[in-house]
Amino acid sequence: MNLESSVQRLDTLRRDLEAHRAAGIPKTGKCTPWREIAKSYPGVPAGTLCAVSNGREPHKASIRAALGLPAYAPAPVCPRHGVVHVSRRCPPDGAKPHPKRRNWKGLVLTLAGVIANQKG
Repeated sequence: MNLESSVQRLDTLRRDLEAHRAAGIPKTGKCTPWREIAKSYPGVPAGTLCAVSNGREPHKASIRAALGLPAYAPAPVCPRHGVVHVSRRCPPDGAKPHPKRRNWKGLVLTLAGVIANQKG
């Protein structure tokens, strides 16, 4: 299963819920009840769907998975790569890692110690 196709954004989900609710009940003209909409999302309570529609974001991993939202980790998971990136931005595919910085201060202190402790 492709990761990109199984994950949707929260605004897309809200738009789908509003469209489903606005479709209404035939002949009565009323909005579709949340309990009827919840039957389309097994494992998600009707109250949670109502809260998501009103702007609240679900935090429980099982509910996020049932709604097709990306999983939470201590840091946000990249929907494209499925991992947590160290930087704020998603790196391009095939990017080279940066070279390790040199510790010049430690090198100078080490050399100064070697020179000071020379016997001669």
